Amino acid sequence: MHTPYNALRLAKGVFWALLLWPFFAVGSRDRAAAFDRFALGMVLGLAAAILAVLWERLIFPGLHDYSTEYRAVGLFSDVHTGGAFLEGYLVAAAPFLLIMLFWRARWFWWPLAGVLFLLTAYAVAVTFARAGYAGLLVVVMVVLASALWRLGAQPRALAGGALAAVIVGAGGIYMLTHVAQDRFMSERTERGQVESDWQTRMEHWGYAVDPVMQGLRSAVFGLGVGQFPRVYFWDSMTDERSTPAVHSLTEGGGSARLNLFPGGDQRFMQAVSLYPSTEYEVRVVGESLGEHWRLQVAVCELWVLYPWRCVTRNLRAEADDGRQLLEATLVTREPLTRFSFSERPTKLIVRNTSSSHGMILDAVSLQDPSGRELLANGDFSSGLDRWFFTSDDHLAWHIKNMGLQVLFEQGVIGLLLWAALVALALWGALRQGIDPRPQGWAGVMVLAALLSFLTVGMFDSLLDAPRMGTLFFLLIFLALLAPEPPQSSPPPRPQRSPRPRRRRRDRTADGFVRGGGE
Repeated sequence: MHTPYNALRLAKGVFWALLLWPFFAVGSRDRAAAFDRFALGMVLGLAAAILAVLWERLIFPGLHDYSTEYRAVGLFSDVHTGGAFLEGYLVAAAPFLLIMLFWRARWFWWPLAGVLFLLTAYAVAVTFARAGYAGLLVVVMVVLASALWRLGAQPRALAGGALAAVIVGAGGIYMLTHVAQDRFMSERTERGQVESDWQTRMEHWGYAVDPVMQGLRSAVFGLGVGQFPRVYFWDSMTDERSTPAVHSLTEGGGSARLNLFPGGDQRFMQAVSLYPSTEYEVRVVGESLGEHWRLQVAVCELWVLYPWRCVTRNLRAEADDGRQLLEATLVTREPLTRFSFSERPTKLIVRNTSSSHGMILDAVSLQDPSGRELLANGDFSSGLDRWFFTSDDHLAWHIKNMGLQVLFEQGVIGLLLWAALVALALWGALRQGIDPRPQGWAGVMVLAALLSFLTVGMFDSLLDAPRMGTLFFLLIFLALLAPEPPQSSPPPRPQRSPRPRRRRRDRTADGFVRGGGE
């Protein structure tokens, strides 16, 4: 992520949205069907995200443990460097679920939509993200306000759905407040903690804006898409900020080497399948760039961010003798459950614990008692395939504000164009939403989704994940669809007056006309 090629990774979000957009444009003649298909896809994606969160909570802290510092990440591996991508998706998809109570005003939709929304509120609650809570409240307020505004035009069609939405919305708010009252979230919402976090965020935003305003060219055009981690790393060496940990891969002589530099808490890991209560041999070949080794290897139960029940060994060599082989034995723990569906995923983690010097790794090996190698690409001959990393220094990777992110990457011109695009999209969604016909619910869906997405985006850089970029621009494109004109019945065609029927006259056999006289 510290190279210019990070721009290509982030650009995928825009490109995917542009590739998918023609399918909506073709179906714009029947916009209700197009919105219906999009809403169905969002609801199915929401259900999958909820199931992933429920599974993650079940096998790690537990469904009802709100005191442990464990924030769900679900299916969003992009959070390996931090980010509010899960809660951003949840609050953007929630409006499409609530609209089912109105647009699909049939009684059998209400229990399903109600249960899914309560589970959505639970999934947002266990992210313990204050911006996610605010985004879900925005969804509830926008949808309920629209329902109340429409009750005068469609009282019978909306009365049941409005009542169900009020009940479901109240249940969702209760879910948020119930979780917020527990220890972990109550500490995050204390006034002192909120003020401290706000001060930290303001300082971080200042660090993000300063490099942009150092020159006319950067102020007008920005410093480039995806370049914030690289700029932050180099600038942190000249000020009071701690230098974040980075890594690089060097190739030469037919082999590759992984460089682990000192700094923040960065973990390199690979998923492995291990037996319980078994000894495994770990071997690391490499060299230290300082006086001695300080490398940590561990086998942990881990999904993405939070290691559990780790077996850790510290590999140290007091003298720097160049390239060395260090070995350690790891004994795995007993599983907590006998059910396969609830087994925690296991990963081998390698971490540089030195704060002053880096290390170069030539190979990492993990072998079972029979000598069978369990790691793939342990010599890094295929680059970093099968390896993954996480970082706890989230501010080094994200600006934590969508508007400032656009300013940093694309300058003042890009920010003005982006703001104009968002304003047009919100206006287009509002124009669709005030349509009293049932089709107007499509505009309400998009309006609530955009507003909740932007609410979370005020405190996080949601566009740092390509999938979230795709979702954002699809919502923008949907909002820019012109509202359908009201369907008016065609004027009646003028009817011709019936022509008078001529009276038939019969002739007799001798040629005289019979009848017809007055």
